Amino acid sequence: MLALQYFLSWGLRTIRTRAFTHCGPGRGEVFAMSSFAKQIAEIENGREPIIRVGNLDSMRTLCDVRDMVKAYWLLVTKCPPGAVYNIGGAEHMTIGKALNMLLSMTTHKVTIEIDPKRMRPSDVTMQIPDISKFVSKTDWQPEFTAERTLRDMLFWWRKKLRCES
Repeated sequence: MLALQYFLSWGLRTIRTRAFTHCGPGRGEVFAMSSFAKQIAEIENGREPIIRVGNLDSMRTLCDVRDMVKAYWLLVTKCPPGAVYNIGGAEHMTIGKALNMLLSMTTHKVTIEIDPKRMRPSDVTMQIPDISKFVSKTDWQPEFTAERTLRDMLFWWRKKLRCES
């Protein structure tokens, strides 16, 4: 709202966005999907075969971070200042389904363990954005599927962990 106030009061060219769940290669391990990918890569490198998780039932709309960067560029080059835009992917799934997609990309058998430290004190259990306003201004569409994003993220962690050892 501060950005809106600066736009209204002083004409500062601000554009507000609500960027929904995005992930991909290089994303930090504090985010669920990246944490899962890292844990799988660690297991493949000999760590105990336990994946520690939080709430797997929350629904998310996944967007690849590479698509999000393109969206931000379009946001600043095609969208009028003062407005707010939702940006998010096209594929909706539970966090548990994303984990299962990642698990299908490894041959290692794992145990899933709920870790109370990974449970959010307040969790928005459903995040599905309406991106139609943003799409109408930019013609943007995500290029990366959730499966491709998760696969690329897992490969990124595999490579990173190999380089560190």
